[in-house]
Amino acid sequence: LSAEKQPIKLSWRKIEWLLMKEKEIALQSQLNSLKLQINPHFMFNNFNNLLELIEEDSGLAGKFLSNLSKVYRYIITNLDRNLIPVADEIKFLDSYLYLMKVRHDEGVIAKVSPGVRQCKGFLPPAVLQLLVENAIKHNSFSSEHPLVIDIKLSDDYITVSNLKSPLMSPIESTGLGLKNITERYALLCDKKVKIENAENFYSVSLPIIKNTIPYEHTDS
Repeated sequence: LSAEKQPIKLSWRKIEWLLMKEKEIALQSQLNSLKLQINPHFMFNNFNNLLELIEEDSGLAGKFLSNLSKVYRYIITNLDRNLIPVADEIKFLDSYLYLMKVRHDEGVIAKVSPGVRQCKGFLPPAVLQLLVENAIKHNSFSSEHPLVIDIKLSDDYITVSNLKSPLMSPIESTGLGLKNITERYALLCDKKVKIENAENFYSVSLPIIKNTIPYEHTDS
């Protein structure tokens, strides 16, 4: 046979490597698609807040915009990663909570336990912010009756929970935020997100990921 017609022979090890690489590329593509959903969702809600503030208090709106730009830069920086340290996620959450403090005054109180702040491990980016945002979106609150959101460490999970305070005109939940989180976890590890939806109580527990290989960073 000529060189052109000779069949290409691959070892089983080479075939396994190619299949593994193909699977990794497919998983990374799915993760990238899910992460792209976060950006417009996050910005849309906060620009709505900004527009309302401009009408109410232009000075405060300027400070809000300044902090929003810092948060947005942070989200852009970390969305090229599949996982970030818990400590970095908490810093981002603190920045987001500042925006909510400006917007809602004493109406929203988020309590982050010392155990969470000292936790070693990794989370997909923006998962805590998405859960806090969902709690704010689907509950009624005021300065006199604030929405209290607890963020605690339990074994190898971080739990975000709150007592339910239904809105007078409930907003129909699309479930996209939680669906995004559970799908990213399904691609990153074997542990599942735990959801408790009781009559007066709601909580979501996120697994802390200890090992960042092979999905710590994207190739981009």
